[in-house]
Amino acid sequence: MQLDDSVPSTAAHAHEDGEGASLGVLASALGSGSVLDLGGSELTLSCGATDLYGLRIQNGRLVVPVGGWLLIKGGLKASSQSTRSSEVTLQGVHVVGACVLGDSSEAVGLVQMEDGARLVMKECTISVADAPSGSHPSPSAGCTACVLVHAGGWATLHACTVANASPGPGLSAAGARAQLTAHATRVDASPSPSAPVGSACVAVRGGASAQLSGCSLRCCGRSDHGHRGEGACGSGAAVEVVGQGSRLSLRDCVVDVACSAAVRVGVLATGGARCELSSVNVVTPGAAAMGAAASMVVLGAGAGVAPGVAPGAVPGSAGAAAAAPAPAPTTVAAAGTGASPGAAAALGVEACGPGTRLVARDCRVDGFAPGALRIDGGATAQLEGCSFVGSCGGPGVTLSGGGSVAGFERCVLARNAGPGIEVCDGAHGELLPGCEVARNASAGAVLVAGPGSRLLVHAGVDVRDGRTEATRGGEIVAVPNPK
Repeated sequence: MQLDDSVPSTAAHAHEDGEGASLGVLASALGSGSVLDLGGSELTLSCGATDLYGLRIQNGRLVVPVGGWLLIKGGLKASSQSTRSSEVTLQGVHVVGACVLGDSSEAVGLVQMEDGARLVMKECTISVADAPSGSHPSPSAGCTACVLVHAGGWATLHACTVANASPGPGLSAAGARAQLTAHATRVDASPSPSAPVGSACVAVRGGASAQLSGCSLRCCGRSDHGHRGEGACGSGAAVEVVGQGSRLSLRDCVVDVACSAAVRVGVLATGGARCELSSVNVVTPGAAAMGAAASMVVLGAGAGVAPGVAPGAVPGSAGAAAAAPAPAPTTVAAAGTGASPGAAAALGVEACGPGTRLVARDCRVDGFAPGALRIDGGATAQLEGCSFVGSCGGPGVTLSGGGSVAGFERCVLARNAGPGIEVCDGAHGELLPGCEVARNASAGAVLVAGPGSRLLVHAGVDVRDGRTEATRGGEIVAVPNPK
């Protein structure tokens, strides 16, 4: 159906009685599977939920006022009139809305899916404006996401632009069986300067899953969910995956947090979540302007630490012949010396807590003041073909806490202000053949401290720095080649 001049007066504008936008009435009348071509027109909705009834809407602009949202209901719903599908398609549509104010701690979405609902968005723009000055909710109040997938819902975005100027995430998936997929999509979560708190540009929680590829993720606010107070994990993540059963996969993506010192972690996994990174470029505060090169990685509870290996001297490695891998395409860049205080506190990637699992392949983490990657609190990590270089304020890699284990294969730990790797407080680490630890300052190549802390260094690891140190009950174990 082509939207003509007669439709806006009867179906596009809000009802005076406030019972909902008449677009929903039109959608119901057209029925599931119908196509509504707006022809470049702008439709203004009213407060409350506007059910899209399985429509395909294209080529126009939908304006959603404060207190309104677009709703995709789940399942097949039959009546005496019709049966409608749960899938809605938007193509070439610009959805414009405003921050929804309230006291609820639950997030709401400008576009949101119920259990069983399906949404496909192609070449769309979804933007949320900031709340009026002086009317922001408290940091504990709920916030407005551009797109929110509830438990059991499903959404996919292709070549879209998502922009949130309110204290809320760009994309959010929350609850078991919620699924979010995005490809070649730009997500910008940049609250106004007057906003008291911001959220992650991508948030995955409560058993939801998300897969993003070829996306640009830009975050200028901060995600203040109290992770440090509640679970000794990092707060202020640009991208976060939280909770048992939650899964996040990023491939060929850019995470840009260079515009704000308030963002303290580029990518955060915690609470038993699983995070997989492949060719992800994470840019942190000040890196773009300063061209800094520094990094740190902290890993926890990883794989492959073999118990019961007899202690031995770490190969001094002037003659260790392990070829360093070529620089990997995934880059985490952070502020170097002279960066703002907020930038100095930035981590590239953090995995925290029992059951949390991080897998990173072909990544480069470069230019962070305290470090690029942190694994602690019993998390596990596996890193292959990665470079962790140029930390200007601490170790290249830090493993911390009992139950935290990390395995490194074909990785480079070099040019860090602290040791290349620090293992402490009962953590375990393993450097497999093909790794290189070189040109690190301060404590040299390796520092292992605290009872129960252990680092296995396999033959074939190139350790060029002159100093390796085990203190306060820590242990460095040399593992020879099998005969």
